[in-house]
Amino acid sequence: MSNQPGAMAAGAPIEQQLRILGDRAIATFGSADQQISLSVVVTGGSFASLRDVILPIAQEMLRHAVEHGMAMLRQGRIDVSLIEQDGSTVLSVHDNGWALLEDSRAADTMASIAGLAAPCHGVALLRRNQDVTEAVVVFPATPAGTGMKSRIDRLLLALLEPFRNAGNLLGRSQAGLSSR
Repeated sequence: MSNQPGAMAAGAPIEQQLRILGDRAIATFGSADQQISLSVVVTGGSFASLRDVILPIAQEMLRHAVEHGMAMLRQGRIDVSLIEQDGSTVLSVHDNGWALLEDSRAADTMASIAGLAAPCHGVALLRRNQDVTEAVVVFPATPAGTGMKSRIDRLLLALLEPFRNAGNLLGRSQAGLSSR
């Protein structure tokens, strides 16, 4: 089976496809002496319209979590969630690995993820709080041309609220957000 997300069974549930991507990332980028657990939770819609965008993004997020975040750990945990609520979709990958948010690899990964998400108006961010690193992509429900920036800003402000004092954020500056 290929490492490309599109090579998976097209009819498989997205939860199963995300689990396969996580297992592949752990097998490919983890080391034999590591124990990395993986959980995948999918809540909400069918995600059919975003499936071809979500899977490559998840693959990149998972690769980065294992290859860089878990590099110095013998035991680790990665939690993947895909949630649809009120038409908006949020993909997140949490891990308890080491994150150097200012590292050029993190910036390169987030730039790649942002590029993959942009055609669907997705916004990517990376944040660290205590012992958890989280990469998040938000796909807003609002169609283009109908207040997209305002809707994205409100979603990001809600996501960032617990992390306002952490100060670690890539992908979009908090200074550019307003509380409209």
